[in-house]
Amino acid sequence: MPLPLSTDRLTIQRFGQTHLDDPNYLHWLSDKENLVSLNLVDYQLKPVTQEKLAVYYRSFADNPHNLLFAVSTREPETFIGTATLREIGYGGLLDLGILIGEKSVRGRGFAREVIGCLVRYAFDELKARKICSSFGDDNFAVLLAFLKNGFKIEGLQRQQMLTLEGALRNRYIVGILPGDLA
Repeated sequence: MPLPLSTDRLTIQRFGQTHLDDPNYLHWLSDKENLVSLNLVDYQLKPVTQEKLAVYYRSFADNPHNLLFAVSTREPETFIGTATLREIGYGGLLDLGILIGEKSVRGRGFAREVIGCLVRYAFDELKARKICSSFGDDNFAVLLAFLKNGFKIEGLQRQQMLTLEGALRNRYIVGILPGDLA
């Protein structure tokens, strides 16, 4: 399953300079709703710049064990989000992150498709032994997208995340093993 990856509706490819230069990318990571959802407090405290995004992009280029992907619809071809697979432990323990930044396409199951596609890629091509993710307990759409792809809830970190407004939020931890795939 070589890159780019495809579903009926999406193309998932390595994130490149054209994606970095797309003004939508900076917009997504400057949007308060997205930043709260992703718990990117540092991006709220010190607004993200194109230079900061370039440093983030280079961090993936400098580490072959961490992958940054661009997610696009196929018809019409539109850049709608990003995803990451990062090595977080020895021997194939990966973290999967996802952002469907384009709000106009949310609610259509794209996150579920991306997660499923990247899980298969990680197990088949990267020989992952386990894939994990974590997110705020108020992000029910993401929770359902992971559960529909075979992930199991492995924990709930109580009052783990603190918003700038002082609200405490819990964080789910989910994981999947190769044997969990349906």
